[in-house]
Amino acid sequence: MPYPVRMLTWKQIVKKLFLALVFAFSHSFAQPTAQSIELAKTIPIADVHMHVHNTSYSPSPSDFKYQMEKNNVQWAGGVGDYQTYLANALGNRYISAIGQDEFMNTRSESALVDPEHFKSMFAQAEEMFKAGTLKGFGEIHSANHRSGSPDISRQIRVRTPAIEKMYEISNKYGAYVQVHAEYDTQFVEDLYYMSKTYPRTLTVLAHCLPRSNPKVIDQFFTDLPNVVCEISGKNGPVHAGPFESGRMFSKDGVKPAWLDVIKKHPDRVMLGSDPCCGLETRYSEMIDDIRTMFLPYFEPEVVEKISYRNAVRLFKLDGPKQ
Repeated sequence: MPYPVRMLTWKQIVKKLFLALVFAFSHSFAQPTAQSIELAKTIPIADVHMHVHNTSYSPSPSDFKYQMEKNNVQWAGGVGDYQTYLANALGNRYISAIGQDEFMNTRSESALVDPEHFKSMFAQAEEMFKAGTLKGFGEIHSANHRSGSPDISRQIRVRTPAIEKMYEISNKYGAYVQVHAEYDTQFVEDLYYMSKTYPRTLTVLAHCLPRSNPKVIDQFFTDLPNVVCEISGKNGPVHAGPFESGRMFSKDGVKPAWLDVIKKHPDRVMLGSDPCCGLETRYSEMIDDIRTMFLPYFEPEVVEKISYRNAVRLFKLDGPKQ
């Protein structure tokens, strides 16, 4: 004798669907820990993607220094151009860089790949490295045609004579090149070549490489010991905009695949804000999002590494103020 079919009411169906969604959601995003939540509120931060050069329409470098103090950001820089004010104010907590203005102000593709076009910049870099006032080159936009402002769009290979000269000089001084590129098969070939040819040059992938994914970054970190990345750009809510989810994290937390790869390689990821392009006044909001939506999802020792220890080690910076 067949069992009678039990019909559910609409209210019961809605309740079951709701519980299923809650269950699925709770298993898709990790939950922050109380200890990490408290640590993230006060831990000092190294911001390795802090622009301060657009002074014609954004806060001046002195205002950024104020913002750093306000938000307990003790180390900053990573992208050019070089700011004497911050060098004097921060000393060896300034991640000094050159090259961005020279590279961005060059529109001709033939000039972009020609080291002779940047001859004076390379001479300046040599002098600054010898004097101990320069940490590296950045942010060097090789390809941002799908991940940057259209008025500065370009698409060249990382393995060009001009960028390779940056790697060559950086290799001599154990310095870095922060590259804004976009993931494709050509970039992968170039990155492996540059990393293996110039083993003392640290490649910093701006924004953890737009158009890539956690599997790609995991493979880079596994194969290439001198490649790291920083999380600025559309990885969080401010850059993503009000109608998008951040690529890496959002108000719901860190996306599971990114969480896994960062936990697997906790020595290879750093923080960045990228306060550019009309977002200069939202610096505090960016840092607060990192403190509340990103850092609390990692164990305390990983929070420390991502927040500042990796940057202090990789850029040879002074340790935290006591």
